[in-house]
Amino acid sequence: MSSNRRLPPPPPEEGRFEFPLEEGLTQKDVAILIEMRERYVARSEGGIHGPLERSWLGARELALYDATFGARIGWKWSVVLAEVEQRAITPPRGTILDWGCGSGVAARAWIERFGAEGQRVLLFDTSKAARSFASRALKTRWPALDVVELEAPPTKPVDVLLVSHVISELEDPTFDALVDIAAKSHFVAWVEPGSREIAQKLVLARERLRDELAVLAPCTHTALCGLLGANRGNDWCHHHGAPAPEAFTTRLWNQVAKEVGIDLRSLAYSFLVLGRGPRPVHDARDGRILGRPRVEKGRALLDVCRAEGVSTLRFLERTDKAFFRALDDAPKRARLHRFEAAGDRIESIADMPVPAPWFPTKRD
Repeated sequence: MSSNRRLPPPPPEEGRFEFPLEEGLTQKDVAILIEMRERYVARSEGGIHGPLERSWLGARELALYDATFGARIGWKWSVVLAEVEQRAITPPRGTILDWGCGSGVAARAWIERFGAEGQRVLLFDTSKAARSFASRALKTRWPALDVVELEAPPTKPVDVLLVSHVISELEDPTFDALVDIAAKSHFVAWVEPGSREIAQKLVLARERLRDELAVLAPCTHTALCGLLGANRGNDWCHHHGAPAPEAFTTRLWNQVAKEVGIDLRSLAYSFLVLGRGPRPVHDARDGRILGRPRVEKGRALLDVCRAEGVSTLRFLERTDKAFFRALDDAPKRARLHRFEAAGDRIESIADMPVPAPWFPTKRD
């Protein structure tokens, strides 16, 4: 997000509100964001589930959210969608459902990455104010894009289902209904915070969907999740990405970090990408590093997910000093590697080769 970008204006009945990012936050803005942090961020990180006590108050609150917390979620989507391309995955085009759209961050990230041509966006959220804001944001950026606001989810399957940061707000029946919608979709991209309880819930969705849809990411296999095996109950499938450069260069983000109390050093997230099509074939040596490497003097402990399950492997600094030094940094690319290991010691590590291109099956 550039420092001079202005947010979409609210609808006429709510009064005009533009928020120039270069002007920073007022104390009133900071107070709103702190309250918002407790209402949303603390829920997602604290394992609280169920509907929110209240919805959005209006366009100003939505604009502040979109410029800060929403932008940060957008960075996570950018990291996830970069991995989709890194893995040579081609999603279908057509009708996109942004389920629980909020300010429309997921839909905007998707269209920004894959283009608006041949796309139609359905926005579902229980908040009319959120749907309206998301619709205006999309139409401001892509005036010719077909955007439809929905008060209830569609009954017909969609080409692409986008789900973003909703699990903490869902009671079990609503979560189950969402998984059912996913099972009927042609392609699913689902991004959530990186907290333990939410990531574990996302694994449950994966297991319910993997017979119907091919698991494309984050995994390097399509078998039972290795975290469901013995002795892995305290682990969870989460990842860390690098924030956008403006997190460290603008007055706005300096205020968000210092006055609102948001750690901008890295982005913790969990996610799931599935599609209706062939199941990817990976080498058994291919795997993914989960969470943060535990770096010690001369070695690091890596939780590695492979087809055989999740295991903790030792990586010695002398094996690859440049790779070892980079383990402390937020990765610029997904930590997908090909491991050569003897027991629990990594003998060599390389980038996972780009898999064969994946395309969805054609819809009937």
